Amino acid sequence: MIIAVPKETKFKENRVAITPTVAKEIISKGFQVIIEAGAGLNSYYNDDNYTAVGCKIASNSNEVLQSGRCCT
Repeated sequence: MIIAVPKETKFKENRVAITPTVAKEIISKGFQVIIEAGAGLNSYYNDDNYTAVGCKIASNSNEVLQSGRCCT
């Protein structure tokens, strides 16, 4: 299963939907995490923090949302 995390768009919202620590735990359970580039910056997490725990970085929100779709 893919967990897709877009960047927050609400004005003055500094939180990120998932931290690298939580992402690492989710990945260890067999999930894939794809996060939009820069999504964690307002919470002081850079993209390297996410890739270090196994997340994939998408370049924009469309790419994030497309990655979360699956066809059978």
